[in-house]
Amino acid sequence: GELEIYPFTSIADIFKSRGDFLKMYITYVNNFNSALSCLALKKEQNPEFAMFLREGIFHPEANNLDLLSHLITPIQRLPRYILLLSDLIKNTPSDHPDFTPLNLALEKIKSIADHVNQEKRTSENIQQIMKIQDELKGEFDNIVEPHRRLKRTEQLVWLNEKGNRTMTASEEVFADAKEGRSSTAYGSRGLTCWLFNDLVILATDRASTARLLPDSQPNFKYKLRCYSHLLLTEIRDIPDISTQKNRFEIVSEKNQSFMVSISSSEAKENFIKDFYWERSKASNLLAFTAAETQAPIQQLKEQERRNIQEKRNLEKKRSETAYHRATHKETAPLLRNDSLREGEEYEDESN
Repeated sequence: GELEIYPFTSIADIFKSRGDFLKMYITYVNNFNSALSCLALKKEQNPEFAMFLREGIFHPEANNLDLLSHLITPIQRLPRYILLLSDLIKNTPSDHPDFTPLNLALEKIKSIADHVNQEKRTSENIQQIMKIQDELKGEFDNIVEPHRRLKRTEQLVWLNEKGNRTMTASEEVFADAKEGRSSTAYGSRGLTCWLFNDLVILATDRASTARLLPDSQPNFKYKLRCYSHLLLTEIRDIPDISTQKNRFEIVSEKNQSFMVSISSSEAKENFIKDFYWERSKASNLLAFTAAETQAPIQQLKEQERRNIQEKRNLEKKRSETAYHRATHKETAPLLRNDSLREGEEYEDESN
C-alpha cells in the first residue's frame, strides 16, 4: 500500500498538534484513587483474586510489574513528557529551528498538565462534599451543587452550647471577656465547621451527642447545628480571657450565635481571613449581577434571602408530604430527614 505521510517535521509539531488529546487523561486521573481503593478491597475480600494478581507479575507481557505499577503508568505520562521536552530544550542550541517550537510544545503540555490537575482537585472536592452530605444528619438543602466548592474544614470548640444566644446578646459576650468571666455556665464541645464558597455549615460529632438508636443509619457521623448562606453569616472577634483563648463568634442567617475557640491565634486569623475572602467574592458576584440587572445590591440580597427561604420551604413541604405518605402506607421507608425524628428527640433529652 501507499506509505502514509504525516505532516510533522519535528517532535515539537507532534506535541503541539496532538497535545489536546492528552486531556482525555482527566477521567482516568479522577478515578485513579477510587480504582486503588476498589482493588485493595477486592484483594482483601477475595484470596483467589489476590493470588491471581501475584501470579500475573510473572506473565511474559507483564514485564515483572504488578497491576498497580501498570495502573500508575498513565498518571506518570504527562510529567514524563514535560521532562522529555525540558531535556530536549536543554540540549538544543537556541539558534536551532526546533528550539522555539520545543518551548511552545513544553508550554502547551504544562498547560494541559495544569488543567488535568485542576480537574482532579475539583473532582476530589466534589467527592468531599458528597461525603459530608452522606454523613450529616438534619434538615438542610442539597449540599452538592455544581457551583459549590469546599474551601476549608476546621475543628472548633463550641463554648456557648447550653446558652445559644442571639445576635442581640453579642454585647454580653464581650462583657464576659471584659470582666474576666469564664462563662462556666456554657457547655464545651467539639464543633466541625465547613466553609464553602457560598455556605457555612456547623455540626457536632453524633457520637458525642448521644448513643445511636438501633434503627438509626450508621453512616450518619455528624449532627447539623447550623446551615447558613455565606452572605447572610457574620463573624465577630471576641477578646481572650484567661481560660478561653482564640475566641470568635459565628452568627448565622437565623441569628443563632455560636461562640467558639480555635487551636491557635494563627488558625483564627487564617480562618477569619478565608471567611471574608470567600464572602467578598460572593459579594462581588452579587455586585456584578446588580450592575447587569441595574438593581440595588440590597434588593438582590433580599431576593437572595427569599430565594433561599422559598427553596427550603419547598424542600420541607416535599419532605412532609413524603413522610405522611410513608406513615400512611406503614411499609414505605421514611425520608432521611424524618426517619430519625424520634432519635433526635431522644438525643435532645439526653443532652
